[in-house]
Amino acid sequence: MSAPRRRRRGAGALAPRSEAPFLVAAVCAAMCFLAVVALEAAAGAARVAEAWTDGLSGAATVRVPAPDGREAAEPVALAAEAALAATEGVASARLLSVQDMTALTAPWLGPEAADLLGEAPAPLLIDVALRRPPPDPAQVQARLNAAAPGAVYDDHAAWRAPLADAATAFRRLAFWCVGLMGAALAAMVALAARASLSGAASTVRTLRLNGARDGFIAAAFERPIALRALVGGAVGAAAAVLALSAAPALGLADALGAPAAAFAPPGRDVAGLAAVALTPVVAAALAFATARMAILAMLARVE
Repeated sequence: MSAPRRRRRGAGALAPRSEAPFLVAAVCAAMCFLAVVALEAAAGAARVAEAWTDGLSGAATVRVPAPDGREAAEPVALAAEAALAATEGVASARLLSVQDMTALTAPWLGPEAADLLGEAPAPLLIDVALRRPPPDPAQVQARLNAAAPGAVYDDHAAWRAPLADAATAFRRLAFWCVGLMGAALAAMVALAARASLSGAASTVRTLRLNGARDGFIAAAFERPIALRALVGGAVGAAAAVLALSAAPALGLADALGAPAAAFAPPGRDVAGLAAVALTPVVAAALAFATARMAILAMLARVE
C-alpha cells in the first residue's frame, strides 16, 4: 500500500510549477458559483409556481353578467351564491361588494375605478373557496345553469397550466446553462492541461527515456488540476450559498416583484443540500477526466 502512495506523490512532484492549476481554480469557482445560482433559481421558480398553482387550485370565480347594471343582476348572483354554498366540495361562496370590486380593479384602473365600474356594465363576481378534492367544474356549471342562468364558473385551470409550463421551461433552461458551464470548464481545463504539458516538454522526454508510461506522466499533471478544481468549486459554491442567503435580507424579492420563496436560501431540503455539495465534486471529477484525456491525447502525438 505504501509503494503506490509514494509513487503517486512522486508523480505529482514531477509537474513543474505553473499558473494553469490556479487559473483552473478561479474558473471553477466562477462556474460553480453560477451553477449553484442557476440550480437554485430553477428550484425557486418551481416553488413559486407550486405556491401560485396551489393558491389557484383552492379557489374559483363565478362571473354573473350585468348588462343592465348591478341591481338587475344581483338576484341572479345571490341565487348562484346559494347554489354554490350547497355544492359538495365548496367551502364558501361570497358575492363581492362594490368596495371589493373597486379594490380589485384599482391597480389597473387607478383612482377612478369606482366611477368606471359604475358606468361600465361590469359583471358581478363571486369568490369561491374550494375544499380538497375540488368539485367537478362541469357539474358546478350545470348546477349554476339551473339556478342562475348566465353565470360562468371559472376554476382557473387556464392559468395553472401556463404556470406549470413556465416552471418546467425555466428548469430546462437552468440545466442547459449548467451544461454549458460544464462544457466551458472542460474546455478551459483542456487548454490548461496542454499548456502545463507543453511547458514541461523536456521533463516528459526525460521521463520517457527512463521508461515512464503515459499514465504515470499524466498523473503528474491531472491531480493538481483536479485538486485546484475541487477547492475552487467549493469556494464558488460556498459564495453562492452566502449570496443567495443574503438575497432576502437585501430585499431583492421586493425589488423584483417576486415572492419571497423565489429567493429562499439553498439547502432547505436534502435535494438542495445535495446539489450544493455535489457541484464542486462534479466539477473536480470533470476537470480530472478532461485533463487526463487531454494529456493522454497530447502524449500520444509526442514521440
